[in-house]
Amino acid sequence: MQSISKSRILDKLLFVIQRVELTIERTMTVNDLGNLLLSPDGVDLFDATCMRVQTIGETLKQIDVETKNRLLIYYTDIP
Repeated sequence: MQSISKSRILDKLLFVIQRVELTIERTMTVNDLGNLLLSPDGVDLFDATCMRVQTIGETLKQIDVETKNRLLIYYTDIP
């Protein structure tokens, strides 16, 4: 059985925090999703944001698997 590496989990959590902060920073000026999709630059920002959110979700899933559902136990309503 593979042991849980505290350092590895902390690194992944730090990665998630950094991605969340970057997402917030990059989308801070977006007031309306419709306006975001009206320009090529806006669409690029939307695409990059979607990829960051997907990466955050995948990393959290990895953490959940590696901790055998123990770290995120209080969030059972989130699949």
